[in-house]
Amino acid sequence: MDGLQQQYIVSPNPYTPKPNAKILSDEELDNVMDEYVKAAMLMKEAGFDAIDIRACHGYLISELLSSFTRENSKYGGSFENRTRFLLETIDRVNNEVKIPLGIRYNACDMLPYPYGWGMSKDGSMTPDFTEPLRLAELLLQRGV
Repeated sequence: MDGLQQQYIVSPNPYTPKPNAKILSDEELDNVMDEYVKAAMLMKEAGFDAIDIRACHGYLISELLSSFTRENSKYGGSFENRTRFLLETIDRVNNEVKIPLGIRYNACDMLPYPYGWGMSKDGSMTPDFTEPLRLAELLLQRGV
């Protein structure tokens, strides 16, 4: 690759062009989830009282929340699929590590649909907090 570092993304997005990008497969994302759980265990062993999972500002989970155009994937398209990685990661940390969790996620991305989480489906720059609030309820149910 001529010394260029490979960039990994979860779904193509013309608003954030990434030269030399590679879209992560579902299997690769499953492996990343394993790493989240391992990191949580290491943090617990190191004496941390809680963990903060970042799902904001373009981090991986933020990208998954807005992966409307990710086709043929358990992590794209529907609300259930787009939130699956975050919720399954939380469930695994809760069950396998048993350490309190906090989450940071964007209420909206300020990118038009189909690229922005928490945005109106009409393609405008109007926020629609329906899905972010729905996710908040699911997080609360999990003790986050």
